[in-house]
Amino acid sequence: MHPGTRILISGAGVAGLTCALWLQQKGLCPVVVEKSDSVRTGGFLVSLSHHAYHYAEGLGIMPELRAHSCGIQSSSYHNPGGRSILHLQSRALFSGVDVIQLMRDDLGEGAGIE
Repeated sequence: MHPGTRILISGAGVAGLTCALWLQQKGLCPVVVEKSDSVRTGGFLVSLSHHAYHYAEGLGIMPELRAHSCGIQSSSYHNPGGRSILHLQSRALFSGVDVIQLMRDDLGEGAGIE
């Protein structure tokens, strides 16, 4: 494709905006359309590991994402009565794995997407 070629992306979610960033870095002109009139806030924890982690590094956005890292050290799951049924230590769980965890809306903000 020729530099400056316009490419239509439908949806301003994580995937659409990541695609737009990548295309822009390649010299193309992404045009993102979204039916919502505002960026969705809130959401759940997102873990970027292995391929996704290295892809974010390749996009040059890891310094910004690190600034939004949740720094989760452990997590637990409980039954309806409140008793812990599973406890995970992040250091042991992700030993030897490149991983970063952040909230979904911080993912867009950390990537410079507003």
